[in-house]
Amino acid sequence: MAIIGISRDYGVNPSIVRIITTDNLGTITATNYLYDQRFNIASINGGAFQFTASDMVLVYYNTSAPYYTGGSFIFATLTPDFNTLIDYTSSTVVTPQDIQDNTFTFALDTGIADAIVAAFTPPFTALVDGMSFWIKVANSNATTTPTIAVDGLPITTITLPDGAAVPIGALNPNINYQFEYNATSDTYTVQNPDFIYADQSIYVNYQQLRHEFYTYAVDSGVVNAYVVTFSPQYTNSPPIDGTQVQFITANTNTTTTPTIKIDLLPTAIICAPNGGTLLAGQINTFTPNILIYSTHFGRYVLTNPANPNSGVLLTNPKVSGNIFDSNGNFVIGVGSVPSAVNYVEVENAITGATPVIAAVGTDTNIILAVEGQGNGGAAIQGKTSGTGYASGYVSELKTASVTYVSSTPITTATPTNLAALTLTAGDWDVWGNVGAAGTTVTQLQGGLNTASTTNLPAFEYCSFLTPLATSSIAAICVPMVTLNISSTTVINLTMQANGTGSLIKFGTIYARRR
Repeated sequence: MAIIGISRDYGVNPSIVRIITTDNLGTITATNYLYDQRFNIASINGGAFQFTASDMVLVYYNTSAPYYTGGSFIFATLTPDFNTLIDYTSSTVVTPQDIQDNTFTFALDTGIADAIVAAFTPPFTALVDGMSFWIKVANSNATTTPTIAVDGLPITTITLPDGAAVPIGALNPNINYQFEYNATSDTYTVQNPDFIYADQSIYVNYQQLRHEFYTYAVDSGVVNAYVVTFSPQYTNSPPIDGTQVQFITANTNTTTTPTIKIDLLPTAIICAPNGGTLLAGQINTFTPNILIYSTHFGRYVLTNPANPNSGVLLTNPKVSGNIFDSNGNFVIGVGSVPSAVNYVEVENAITGATPVIAAVGTDTNIILAVEGQGNGGAAIQGKTSGTGYASGYVSELKTASVTYVSSTPITTATPTNLAALTLTAGDWDVWGNVGAAGTTVTQLQGGLNTASTTNLPAFEYCSFLTPLATSSIAAICVPMVTLNISSTTVINLTMQANGTGSLIKFGTIYARRR
């Protein structure tokens, strides 16, 4: 035999040496030939391959005889058994190409829906824990317990990797699925189930998540009593903390405690984000209302109320700086005084009553100052309704009168009280007028006094002496006086008239709070 070429077999595997011969190998045994040529083989390609007789095995193409005229022999380091002859076409030899192509672990499904049947070459001979293979499935699974029969081995149920049942539609035609045998559970686990097509009552696809498919509903109730139904229905009663739903309605709320009934769950109140009551009109119309159940409040919290700022309850908030309007302009500036104890209180009022801005605090007497800037001062609008001011307020007016018709007889040249007012503490402007009538009135005096009628007026006085002795009636004005009263005081309008005949008195006293 003559060797005409020795080279690596790059076409299949670089670790294989190919020896090309022209002689008929029939006259010698393969074993003797390999032994004779072991030194030549060991030194090929400058020693790049260091094969020895104990490393080599003869691989031949022709299975009818251990020789091949005019062909080639292949030597490979597949086994240390020098004398073993291996058929290169045999299925027991695995090449890198076989591994890349999954030649021995891929098969087509020849079964029916929910009963996969697959045959491999070479066939599997036993169910071994961890054995893995791929099958191109022919039919979708219509049940949650599909099976596989591999090479006549026992029919075995398919599960998900966690042992759960396979959702309907998780296996689909013409898709390759990887299965692995689990000896503990005696099941095949599908490693790549197709969940996009899975049972919609169990699994959700990304489109449904985008569109809030399971958490959005339309209200079928009435104003202030909303009713929504979902599919599948919510079943946890009471709801789980953080449960979120969305609903749309054409009816906004007209009460502060609207309710919602979700599926078969108990009716619950809808509240503001802080757990307080809503304001009327804060349920959005024709816009999704987002509710989150709070076990702390025991209510559904409306997270996106209409006009959210008007529905927020502020309990003892701390404000640093200023309050702005919706355009970002100053409305109220909040000043800060260290250790302040007095402050301004604002009160609202019911129908017919008056809202109040009051100075309150720990001091007994507190002045409420209203100041302008520069020389601007402070303008307070007066009443235009024709009604008077309440007792104790600026511009309160008090009067007392004796009319001419109901006049009282008097004695000439004798002081007398015509009328009186009881004034509470404060600053008052007090004035009046007095009159007398008779056969003749020669002199008339009037004034204001806190004393009895035995004295003439002490702090305001006016005297009139008629130049006509024939005058039968006379009247004079008592000028205004400003009084600062620290406690409740009676102010008298005092007069004295000189004349003849039956004299009478009449007049009025006025007092206005400053």
